Amino acid sequence: MTTDLLYSPLNAIHLKEKATMVPFAGWSMPIQYPQGVRHEHNAVRQTSGLFDVSHMGLVVIYGDDAEHTIQNLITNDISTLIDGSSLYTVFCNESGGIIDDCIVYRENNKRYLIILNAANHHKDTEWIKNHLLMDTAFLDLSKDTALIALQGPEAVSLISDLSKDNLQELQRFHFKKALINDLSCTIARTGYTGEDGFEIICNNETSIALWQLLQTNGATPCGLAARDTLRLEAKLCLYGNDIDETTTPYEACLGWLVKPNASDFIGKESLIAQKKQGISKKLVGFVMNDRGIPRQGYPILSCENKPIGKVTSGNAFITQGGAIGMGYVPSEHATIDHNILIDCRGKYISATIVKGSFYSRS
Repeated sequence: MTTDLLYSPLNAIHLKEKATMVPFAGWSMPIQYPQGVRHEHNAVRQTSGLFDVSHMGLVVIYGDDAEHTIQNLITNDISTLIDGSSLYTVFCNESGGIIDDCIVYRENNKRYLIILNAANHHKDTEWIKNHLLMDTAFLDLSKDTALIALQGPEAVSLISDLSKDNLQELQRFHFKKALINDLSCTIARTGYTGEDGFEIICNNETSIALWQLLQTNGATPCGLAARDTLRLEAKLCLYGNDIDETTTPYEACLGWLVKPNASDFIGKESLIAQKKQGISKKLVGFVMNDRGIPRQGYPILSCENKPIGKVTSGNAFITQGGAIGMGYVPSEHATIDHNILIDCRGKYISATIVKGSFYSRS
């Protein structure tokens, strides 16, 4: 673990509010605040929560060949984007393994922003720079910018009351430059919680005033622990847990991100071949049928007590009760309503594979 930590400009606020801080991907970030994970989780589900996710990477690819460079790197199709829109996608290696998942934002056809996972920042930036086309340039803005997420059913009304821009009309996966009071930001209708809301990019100096403004107007500060319980309920993958270079989009139920007709992206031939022959393993979501929390790494067994996989993510199902998890199992075991066993430290607990996300706002 590195001792040379980078610090979000908001860290003084987190420390003043007695947040539990931990090193994360080279940054010191808040895990939770004194009222605890359940309080923060429920605030996002019921009202609005505020996350400092400035540890995420932010890079710019620009130039005459920017679109072609990005299309070569990602499996999704950015030709569908218009100015001010974005999409979720993955980078793959030549064998189809996932290097990272990310969001690509189109400012115009010669300038794109990409939000990267913090733990993959160095790997991703090197991968991108090694695959730039001739008339393309690369800029890393990660250290100079902050990223704040405002999430929850009251997020739209909260931010709309603070801005003269028509942010309530901003569509999902669209973004625009706007003022919140007099604070200049780039605001995207995206998130990682299963709720409506925004992710806000601003410079480091602006982030402090913006955080205080949103908190004063009712948003609850939340840490990375609540972000994890929220994203799990929405069955959103976490890189390093549920996806990595040993898993492909098809195995991770992310096949909808693969557009083979878009371009000759890296990993295309391997993914075409895998889709044709079928996958041998699949990421499934399951609900525990008795008390017990499925932690990452716990063995998954068949009903005949034979090992068939491992839990990749698991936690309490805070919104509805019980516990939930995800993990890879052989395709023949990945049947909806199929029962499996989770080895929770020697205690075998029944679980049922379920379809789709565990939680979704109706």
